[in-house]
Amino acid sequence: MNATNSIPAYFKYWGKAEKAEEGKLTRYHLLPYHCLDVAAVGHVLLSKDDALRHKFIAITGLEEHVCHRWLVLFLALHDIGKFSVTFQNLWPDLLERLQSTASSKPYSTRHDSLGNLFLRFSFENERIGFSGISCSEWQDVLMAVVRSFTGHHGVPPQMRGPNGMPLNFSSFFEKEDSLAAALYVQDAGAMLCSEMESLALFSPCELEEPMKKASWLMAGFVVLCDWIGSNGTWFPFCEEPMTLEEYWENRAIPQAEKAILETGINTGRQIVELSGFSGLFPRISSPTPLQKFVEQCPLGSYQQLFILEDVTGSGKTEAALLLGGRLMAAGCAKGFFMALPTMATSNAMFSRLAEISSPDELPVYLRFFDKKTEPSIVLAHGARHLSETFMASISGSAAGSAEEESASAQCSAWLADNRKKALLADVGVGTLDQVLLAVLPARFQALRLLGLSGHVLIVDEVHAYDPYMNKLLQNLLSFHAAFGGSAILLSATLPTHVRCDFIAAFARGCNDHQELNPKIMGYPLATAYSREDGMQEIPVKASPLRQCAVSVRLVVEEN
Repeated sequence: MNATNSIPAYFKYWGKAEKAEEGKLTRYHLLPYHCLDVAAVGHVLLSKDDALRHKFIAITGLEEHVCHRWLVLFLALHDIGKFSVTFQNLWPDLLERLQSTASSKPYSTRHDSLGNLFLRFSFENERIGFSGISCSEWQDVLMAVVRSFTGHHGVPPQMRGPNGMPLNFSSFFEKEDSLAAALYVQDAGAMLCSEMESLALFSPCELEEPMKKASWLMAGFVVLCDWIGSNGTWFPFCEEPMTLEEYWENRAIPQAEKAILETGINTGRQIVELSGFSGLFPRISSPTPLQKFVEQCPLGSYQQLFILEDVTGSGKTEAALLLGGRLMAAGCAKGFFMALPTMATSNAMFSRLAEISSPDELPVYLRFFDKKTEPSIVLAHGARHLSETFMASISGSAAGSAEEESASAQCSAWLADNRKKALLADVGVGTLDQVLLAVLPARFQALRLLGLSGHVLIVDEVHAYDPYMNKLLQNLLSFHAAFGGSAILLSATLPTHVRCDFIAAFARGCNDHQELNPKIMGYPLATAYSREDGMQEIPVKASPLRQCAVSVRLVVEEN
């Protein structure tokens, strides 16, 4: 590609830029390369993480290779809006250097919304296309995906400008920009997704709803890939034009492999099958009846909900951890997140899981995983920086032997630098609000939803929340179940109608709309639900240490 006339027009556009040393020109990373960096991250994640890949396949109904290529292709288009002259003019010197032109158009609409505008306009007018499908006929399906992938900055793409008027395509894309972007779509599509013929097995109407459902996870997936692919340490700037294939094979893929390894993201850590209660808690010689129940109750390999009700001090936390470990070993999850009411209880739980109780014992959280792996554990709440145990767990932060002895937990610095990433860790502990943000209109909520989908959600003290929080938790359970997640709720006591609401919410997520009415009023009580087995209510004996006799004497007062 030494001859100037052989260089595709899309190499005249920058994607990332920064000032170099004083007196030197701006350093930049070509736009096609950044797009391929992000796509390579997604490709490596999908290749290594069987659970994530199968989750997308199950929701969309697509064949494995088609689903994989489809996701990677749209990752490569996530920043297509940066072809707009308004974005390129953010660095006028680069616009002049790369395209020998100048512009006075201001950058009034973000590039993520511009990407959505470009693809919608191009599909409507058949300016771009994919082999095997008509983009105008498949527009509703395609746009359900496009909105997720272009809205990678934590909010959906906007359809209107700052003045409230619909975005006008010609106001943001010059003819040259549109042609260059279309050429990039053509070349990237030919390299990453050369055939779509198998989509012809479906009608657009059949795929529209599955794609809308999958779009929640897609939105989190593209955020994760973009955050990793935008890291200049893993993906250094490249200004030299080369074929897309050459960059993909020689740079993007090898750099993505290294990046995924260093982030600490679980892409297939081996879960061990716990040898009963003593295998997880060797210091507890006499499990309580509730703990014996979770040790022996039958489990499936599908999403399940458990509600455990017992008195304070009956070992519900240990029972939930064992049950969570069994669900992980059954293939229902690859980690867990424990949500608690307060920062203080979260700190205490993090210490219980992360610290070594004796030199010859592993921390509790490590006992769920194969000894050869290095699982991560994250504390998630607003004041976690005040937890010495957590701060010592961040890789590279523990400088001395005293700190190493105080906490054996390990956490990638990349995972720990932002609470939004907490649910991506193998084991998470935090306040309930951190997971509820996954179903609230908050920025990057989809990233939390993606992380949670691969975990067992354990919520302690569910009786402590008001009706507003309970409703949010019900919505979370519905989303979690819809994406294949399992959950365990713990309570000292729970009103029957509240228990029924939690079960119904989880059942809705499993697309089970039958009426479920709890009938047993026993206490302590274990309730289990799955779409396959329905609802089961199992009375559990009270712990002997918590049993007591209360004498009642009737006193009759005579007036």
